[in-house]
Amino acid sequence: MVFDKGFGAKAAAAMSGGAKAELNLLTDPSKAIETKVAEGALIEAAMHGVAQQAFGSSPATDSMPFNLTEQPQSKLEKVVPWSGSVHAFAGLGVQGLLFGAMEAAMGMMRDRRNGLWARLRASPVSPWMLLIARLIGGSAQSFLVFLGVFGVGMLVYKFRIDGSIPGFFLITAALAIMVSAAGLFIAALGKSEKQSRVSPSW
Repeated sequence: MVFDKGFGAKAAAAMSGGAKAELNLLTDPSKAIETKVAEGALIEAAMHGVAQQAFGSSPATDSMPFNLTEQPQSKLEKVVPWSGSVHAFAGLGVQGLLFGAMEAAMGMMRDRRNGLWARLRASPVSPWMLLIARLIGGSAQSFLVFLGVFGVGMLVYKFRIDGSIPGFFLITAALAIMVSAAGLFIAALGKSEKQSRVSPSW
């Protein structure tokens, strides 16, 4: 929030017909709902404070003694244009990985139903090693898929990662591990493919 210099005095004077003060609200373009909530709370708080200063009571009019302007940007010093393609690739990429985790869980349930999991457990390998292998394999697959999705987006839509590249890879790795673990979680608690796909029993 960027307040005009002398905001309180100018807004109080505007209650009596003077020029309105200026108030800029710096916003994230991808957070439209949150912006409106913050804007409403800000207007309420500012109106109450200005009225208390001007009249010593709540405002007797609905007219705002200041102009509230939304200024979409991601940083105070550097304005970064919002890209719908980046937002879509990130959101749909995560959604696709979650669908993939569900399919991986269904595959494990099929293996369990067909007896393959029992044969694997009969091998000279500990259950923990089997689970860790599944977790690592699923994480690696999800990691590569998400990088592939973003790579296609960068080639086709020409967007770039405006920030920390190592941070992007760390977040992608954390996402991949989470997705793989979610698949194992569903497979462990689900009783059947149909039940888990429609409404998980857990």
